[in-house]
Amino acid sequence: MVSRSFQSKHALGVMRRLLPKINLVAKVMSECSRSALACFAITPALTAHNGLCRMPIKRIQKMLMHFFTLLSMR
Repeated sequence: MVSRSFQSKHALGVMRRLLPKINLVAKVMSECSRSALACFAITPALTAHNGLCRMPIKRIQKMLMHFFTLLSMR
């Protein structure tokens, strides 16, 4: 059985890795809060990709740039 302190350290590590990505997504979400469509379209795209934890920040940024390019073309 895994000790509680190991579990909390692991959770802390996961959170530390996730935080910049969550901040990035939150920033984008707040920027496109004027457009409900943007929020609905972007959330499943981010969560569907094996979760944010395994996705590199550069990839997230690339996805967001692509998304905004598509959005601006409408």
